[in-house]
Amino acid sequence: MQYDKIGAFIRQRRRAAGLTQQALADRLGVSPKAVSKWENAICLPDASLYEPLCQQLGISIQQLFQGGEDATQTHEDAKDWLIDVLAGRLYPADCGISFDEFRLSLRRMAEAAVLLSSFPSREEAVAYLNRETGLPREECGAAYDFYAGMKNKHPGRHSE
Repeated sequence: MQYDKIGAFIRQRRRAAGLTQQALADRLGVSPKAVSKWENAICLPDASLYEPLCQQLGISIQQLFQGGEDATQTHEDAKDWLIDVLAGRLYPADCGISFDEFRLSLRRMAEAAVLLSSFPSREEAVAYLNRETGLPREECGAAYDFYAGMKNKHPGRHSE
């Protein structure tokens, strides 16, 4: 992830919008020091600020993650960045696995949730899991329920 590029892009878009750091901070409910830290690549905004920040700057969240409108960046790069942010905020240092293993686990969980949500029914998803893993149907059903439960806990997601 290129914090420098993201920070420079925030600065460039803030200035293009005719906003001072103070004005942007006021609109987002943060301190001007926070805006300065983002622009100087000391830290990134809190995830809860991504959407309002992008609205203020007239950019998409993907453009924010890319640090501009670079067409060489992909949707996959944006997903990787989001997983990095999530892992950085959730990683318990005493969990017994490395940060890279934790990050990979989050990515795999997200991929599994997307895959399982693509099936038209629970029964078809469980049959797929059973066929692919060789695990008992009960375990496959529990896994499906776990991932479906993750999906249904997020507003804006469809539920079955």
